[in-house]
Amino acid sequence: MPTYNELENLTILIPKIGEVFRKNNIIGSLLIVDDNSPDGTGKHLSKHSSDYANSNFELKLLHRAGKLGLGTAYIEGYNLALKSSPDFILGMDADFSHDPKYINQIYNELQTNDMVIGSRYVDGGGIQN
Repeated sequence: MPTYNELENLTILIPKIGEVFRKNNIIGSLLIVDDNSPDGTGKHLSKHSSDYANSNFELKLLHRAGKLGLGTAYIEGYNLALKSSPDFILGMDADFSHDPKYINQIYNELQTNDMVIGSRYVDGGGIQN
């Protein structure tokens, strides 16, 4: 999950993700790729990562030197994730444009599919606000 000045969102989003993981018995890692956010996103998460210890996921942080962009943050995050040979990788933004309530549905679909893509452009998709 790439971040830049997402501290306010993450204090809500991370517990929501943890709730979905706990409720559906999903165990994994949550990797935050922070571009040295001026709002202290990375520093706050480093300091408070143990707050999420009972969330069925390990909170991992990748601190980058500056604002290097969303695309490169995803690439660097995926490359780091691949080093641990995960069964699945899910990319999502920290601005609530990707609702965590769909994580379990995506996870279930990945049991029988090689890839799952969520899109606001398909039937039933959309975006609010």
